[in-house]
Amino acid sequence: MGFGKEDFRVAVAVTSRLWNVIIQGCLRLQEGSRGCGSRDFLWLAAAALERARREEKDAANFVAVFPWYEEEDEDQDELARSQLRVEYSVSAEGKSVVTIGFPDEFAVL
Repeated sequence: MGFGKEDFRVAVAVTSRLWNVIIQGCLRLQEGSRGCGSRDFLWLAAAALERARREEKDAANFVAVFPWYEEEDEDQDELARSQLRVEYSVSAEGKSVVTIGFPDEFAVL
């Protein structure tokens, strides 16, 4: 899946912890990984990164709602509305890469 405008695409990496949250939701909703809101958080990440890039930044935090955790899991309340982070970088090969995950999964430099 690309990220950005149709004529400009980059690779998207999702951290394993976030991927597990998405897969859990897909299992609960009995949908494939292409459904169950996975495109929604990609859209939110794209909007957050676009805003950050206008400010000449390579990263931004944003809030995503995972509806499969709402109301039914008291111990999972923090996952219902989660703060996520999206970062833009360039690989060693010179290719653009976008990484999405929880803020505490990213190195602080």
